[in-house]
Amino acid sequence: MAKQNMPFKPLNVAVLTISDTRDETSDTSGQYLVEALTEAGHHLADKQIVKDDIYQIRAITSKWIASDNIQVIISTGGTGFTGRDSTPEAMLPLFDKTVEGFGELFRQVSYTDIGTSTIQSRAVAGMANKVVIFCLPGSTGACKTGWQDIIRSQIDASVKPCNFVAQLKTVGEAVEACQTRGVIMSDNKQFSHVNAQGEANMVDVSQKAVTTRTAIAEAYIKMSAQTIQMIVEGGHAKGDVFAVARIAGIQAAKKCADLIPLCHPLMLSKVQVDFEVQADQHRIRIETLCKLAGQTGVEMEALTAASVAALTLFDMCKAVDPEMEIGGVRVLQKEGGKTGHWQNQQGNN
Repeated sequence: MAKQNMPFKPLNVAVLTISDTRDETSDTSGQYLVEALTEAGHHLADKQIVKDDIYQIRAITSKWIASDNIQVIISTGGTGFTGRDSTPEAMLPLFDKTVEGFGELFRQVSYTDIGTSTIQSRAVAGMANKVVIFCLPGSTGACKTGWQDIIRSQIDASVKPCNFVAQLKTVGEAVEACQTRGVIMSDNKQFSHVNAQGEANMVDVSQKAVTTRTAIAEAYIKMSAQTIQMIVEGGHAKGDVFAVARIAGIQAAKKCADLIPLCHPLMLSKVQVDFEVQADQHRIRIETLCKLAGQTGVEMEALTAASVAALTLFDMCKAVDPEMEIGGVRVLQKEGGKTGHWQNQQGNN
């Protein structure tokens, strides 16, 4: 009997940066791992920075191993040969089983980038209390190699013929409370703008690749048949209603970061606002497209453009039709970044 394909299952992952010098502002490796695992669909359960000290490393790791909530631990740093590099010495006694192949495979894939210098990498991995632990070097490049070439696929239940997911502890599909002060919510979803301490923060996108990103959004405004006729025939006293609403939508997309506190200011390359009169449903459909070459998506810009265009239609026509109704604001599709193409599957509004 053929084996069934297993669906992707989000896991709870903790990230440990081991360094005597780094803090949250300079921890590019730890931040990369956080962004990579969340973009892949996993949940950040905790993130800490610890001195390169055997006993401090063991204390934090042991706590995570014993936790009911953590399934994967990824550490970065302390795997070299300098006097303070002690991650393998700290971690190996904690393992129930050592994943011998991890270090071998990591050095193999690293050889392409750093040649024979890879021999000095003491990357290790193991299992403890049904938690898989990966110990990576401290450079951001090494973390990218370890994540993209090994870890990402090995903590993905859909990868065949084998991965680590079936070996890990089971965490309930629903978490009763916000167990890490806002990071993992009751429906197992994650807020990307909430850090491990539950504080609002702007996501650092500096490590993301620059790709072409687009987003298409829509909104609707319902109005009377007479109002629609007035707009279409150009009989409105304020002039060309669609032209004003189109300019308003474009301007709103450019000002999105001023309106939504944690949005990044973006250099948009294209903003398009189109209108479709749906007279049989007594409404006007607004569709917006935003595009750029950048490190973060443009969904919020497209949504803001659609919303403000709808509001502008309302403002232009409220004197003759105060009962107009705005709704159906949503993202239809987006393209770019690690997630590639995404399309809304909810059907037509």
